Amino acid sequence: MVDYWYSGCTLHQMSELKFGTSSVISGENGSLGGAYARVAHFLTDTFGIQRDWRVLDVGCCYGDILHDIDCADRVGVDELDRAHYDDVTMHVTDATQGLPFKDGEFDLAFSHGMIQLCQEAGGKAAVEELERVGKRTAIMDCPYLENMTEYNSLRKQAGKPNHWGYSPKWFADRGYSVTRNFPYTFNHHLKFNAVRG
Repeated sequence: MVDYWYSGCTLHQMSELKFGTSSVISGENGSLGGAYARVAHFLTDTFGIQRDWRVLDVGCCYGDILHDIDCADRVGVDELDRAHYDDVTMHVTDATQGLPFKDGEFDLAFSHGMIQLCQEAGGKAAVEELERVGKRTAIMDCPYLENMTEYNSLRKQAGKPNHWGYSPKWFADRGYSVTRNFPYTFNHHLKFNAVRG
């Protein structure tokens, strides 16, 4: 497996990434200097994504990750319609209330950085929906429950609202492999990825 960790960044540059002042994040649509492309490559390598696959991104925002995945059908779900790519089909819905798709409709269903925005019950409901509609599932950029005090103190310094944390054990008990997160923000050690399938 390829190492997607961004190691050419000093701690100061990483804090600028976190707070949005560095030119490193000035890519298309404000993407994190290729970080979303690294996530797309990680998903492709981890799951062996094929060109005929249907892939769902819940909490897709602009659709940056989906746009970088070479597959037949890219579907994004978000609470706002803000996709910037013609090759991403958007559905505006709240994943915590259910997804408008059939069981097993997608070869891969994933979420990057969305679950932390949900209170525990809603986040778990969204994960269960991803599992229902996807043959394979990935939850990425998820804060560790036990590190939420430190994580949220960093968010408070940045003037941002609190996020919710989750236990890697909850994911492991559901059959996920849990790994550390990509360090494209300076608080990466406070987050993990969970993949299944």
